[in-house]
Amino acid sequence: MRVLVNALFTVPRVQVGGVQIVTEALLSHLAKVSNQLGIQLFVLVSCTNATYFRQILSNVEFVVWPFPTHNRFVRVAFEQVACHWAVKRIHADVFYSSTGALPFVPLPCRTVVYLQNIQIFHFSELYSRKILGTSYLEWFLRYRAQDLYTRWACINSLKRATEVIGVSRTMALEAGKYTGVVRQRPIHVVSLGVSKAFRPDHSLPRPVHYPYVLSVSLVIPPKNYDACIKIFAFLKHQYQVPHVLYIIGSGPHNYVQSLKSLANDLQVGDSVKFIGHVPHHVLPGWYAHADAFILTSSCESFGLPVIEAMASGTPVLASNLSGLLETVGGAGIVEDPRKTETFAAQLNRVLRDGGLRQRLRQQGLERASQFSWDRSAEATIHVMQKALYS
Repeated sequence: MRVLVNALFTVPRVQVGGVQIVTEALLSHLAKVSNQLGIQLFVLVSCTNATYFRQILSNVEFVVWPFPTHNRFVRVAFEQVACHWAVKRIHADVFYSSTGALPFVPLPCRTVVYLQNIQIFHFSELYSRKILGTSYLEWFLRYRAQDLYTRWACINSLKRATEVIGVSRTMALEAGKYTGVVRQRPIHVVSLGVSKAFRPDHSLPRPVHYPYVLSVSLVIPPKNYDACIKIFAFLKHQYQVPHVLYIIGSGPHNYVQSLKSLANDLQVGDSVKFIGHVPHHVLPGWYAHADAFILTSSCESFGLPVIEAMASGTPVLASNLSGLLETVGGAGIVEDPRKTETFAAQLNRVLRDGGLRQRLRQQGLERASQFSWDRSAEATIHVMQKALYS
């Protein structure tokens, strides 16, 4: 079976969120097991990222699109042509996309699409110009145009893909609910994995030398950081904890500034630190030394940082408004982030109760052990085989 994986969208050294991290991790593990399972794996890259992928992948063959794809709009346009060109060039049996998008014109092979989120369908109001604080032109080009393309690509893929993979049961259920697409074939659930770099190792370099609570995610409206800051402010004022809240992740400048203003208004500006993007290989130290990890998303299909925190032995408190409830799986504390006082009280318990913290640590480690990229790769290949032979 000849499988072509689309990696045109990956831009080396540019942080684009979880999709890129997941694609790279899954590709490396697919490459390890593909030969054993009779798979000939090809990766579609461009002159922008070919060198990068050749350095991190072995046991694969590359199909190089001879044009740069660092610009998002250019890449989307090129994908419509490049995917057809690559499929025909290698006579692919299966085309795999982890971005949730297939080209507009049907491909001459079986297709598998991996959907990681569809939050734009039911939280598009969170990307309003008022919240993001951008000019009309920037808002239209960076968010509205992307919104329209993402909606079209998701609906198109759900209608036409031979097989569809959802990152969680929540994702699989929401795909039909919010897009209105009724598939005759079920959506397969293949969970994400977690890197072995995330481990409960206090010998990892400590990023700061005072106690802190950690949150890791893209800093965008669906992550609900307004609630996170309000919870932490109540915690500081009500319980006088010595901790600092560190928020790691990039986001729209004006939105991040609004969150900083909120922290200042709540008189915790000095205790809420926005770190921005941190290279993935630096994150294990941040997780391992945190006294607690918090994620208050209003919309989340899986929430990989939750599993990374658990694998690092860090107690997790998460929102119950989204797929995080499924991901946590009883190994952490889930609470409604709109209930500021209740959530803050739970966080205070974790920070002050050593016995509770140890229990959550152990439960988290056991939960994280259930997620591996090897399992994800094998399950993905099984879906590819199903697409080809069913």
